[in-house]
Amino acid sequence: MIPGGRYPYDGDVSNDADWLHEPEAELVWRNVLVYEKLDVSGAECQRIVKYKGKDAATAFPLLENPRGGTLKGFLAANRARMYSKNEFEGVVASKITTTYLPLVYRWALQILSALSEIHRNGIIHMDVVSPDSFWLYEDLSIALVGFQSADLVNLNGERVQGDAHCGEEFRCPWSRNSEHERPTVKVDLFDWATLVYGLMTNESPVDGRIRDVDVEEMVRTGSLPVLEEEKLGHLVRRCWMGEYESAVDVMANLKEFLTDRGMKAEPGQVEAAVYEALKAGYKHIDLAKVYGNQKEIANAFKRAFSEGIKREDIFITSKLWNSQHRPKDVAPALDDCLAELGLDYLDLYLVHFPVAFDESGDVHQNLFPLRDDGDVKMLDSVSIVDTWKAMTQLDKKKARAVGVSNHTQEHLQALIDATGVTPAANQIERHPRLLQTDFVKWCGEKGIHITEYSTFGNNMVGEPLLIQHKTVKEIAERLNASPAQVILAWAQVGGHSVIPKSVTASRIRDNFKEIDLPKEDFEKIEQIGKEERRRYNIPYTANKPRWPVNIFNEPEEKDAPHKVIV
Repeated sequence: MIPGGRYPYDGDVSNDADWLHEPEAELVWRNVLVYEKLDVSGAECQRIVKYKGKDAATAFPLLENPRGGTLKGFLAANRARMYSKNEFEGVVASKITTTYLPLVYRWALQILSALSEIHRNGIIHMDVVSPDSFWLYEDLSIALVGFQSADLVNLNGERVQGDAHCGEEFRCPWSRNSEHERPTVKVDLFDWATLVYGLMTNESPVDGRIRDVDVEEMVRTGSLPVLEEEKLGHLVRRCWMGEYESAVDVMANLKEFLTDRGMKAEPGQVEAAVYEALKAGYKHIDLAKVYGNQKEIANAFKRAFSEGIKREDIFITSKLWNSQHRPKDVAPALDDCLAELGLDYLDLYLVHFPVAFDESGDVHQNLFPLRDDGDVKMLDSVSIVDTWKAMTQLDKKKARAVGVSNHTQEHLQALIDATGVTPAANQIERHPRLLQTDFVKWCGEKGIHITEYSTFGNNMVGEPLLIQHKTVKEIAERLNASPAQVILAWAQVGGHSVIPKSVTASRIRDNFKEIDLPKEDFEKIEQIGKEERRRYNIPYTANKPRWPVNIFNEPEEKDAPHKVIV
């Protein structure tokens, strides 16, 4: 449901009355204009932009700034375009339609796809998440607007002319040299990113919440495709939250959200990121078979080692994947991992999850065996103890230490009781919203080192970022640090290892900088988790394809048909 159920696809803005008067509304939603090519006069166009009988531009005296985000400012900023006969060759808009937001979302991936094609040519649009507009054709294909303008930069941050660099296929449909057939509808996308961000996150870019947006219901009814949601949501949210420092920064991150998996980067991007991390002084590189980039990372290792960085100074971790849990597959899986990385040994080899996938073919390549219903096929005949016994028997010249990941206290105790071997480490989701204080203390008493992932909390669509939490931002401002540095400082209290992820060189360097976190600030961050506990990485609900297994015994997993076999 769209905010309060009051976003009809009928062109009538009067139904928006109550919602538009709420304080958050003026800074969140911008109307999407659909220009229909009908031969009408500018006067007639003016008459249909009404709100309770008044001209809409005077009905909402909220902000004078044309880019301020109000309907008044919106119309003021676009009046010339609305009434221009030159732009439409004598045809002006006949009406303004408040577009039903899922329809905007329907085009979102096409917009990003078109942008990414330009980026692959080394050209970046400055308004990467909110191009001015696009033309919509009868077959629902689109053509972006504005790439003949100067709002383009190359990889050096220098402005370039679109037509000179993008080629004919990227020009505006109405470009003088273009032979594109004219479409019937033009859709303006002013602050399109804000529209989609609000739709999916149910959160205003400023403090406060907007009315409920039932994303789950939209997914269930097919009006919001899940795969597109997770790819687009990362990009839109992070761009809006200001995580990118420049257009070059945007381009470096954009590509990872346009690939088949939301967190999978383009070839070469991870290699460059790992190399930058090593050069910046990082000593721990965390890897996994399932990430699909170990061969690429091997190039980063080779380059860094050739430049004087010593292998013995770097602590390298990788992980056994779920399809490799049969005892007979564990040692070959380690050999496969080392071959991909071009290494002789790992410092730490972890069992990635306490669940086994039923892959009977190539367990090193077919990582997600699926059932007929699309869920992952689970293997209940292999227990975590079976797999752990095989891990403890690995050649210590190849894996100097072995441990686990995503294991609970119950799982760990079962491994210790069955084998007498305590895992060297447990890599777990931990952040200010998931403190796990008692569990962390228990691990410490057992001599199990804690490594934390998802330290910044949410990496999912529909949830606010921890780096934007009011408490974190206030502490960061007072300490003259970034919110990320504050969270990393909190995470390392107690001697834990932390795994920050980034493919951006500047952020890799910033994350490496340490700050001193006063005790009172540490306690303030701890309070976040006491009031807002949330686990994000639950394969039964968060993963695509779904894993039908209860791992952490969270309420969301209770209906899963499988459980961890101990």
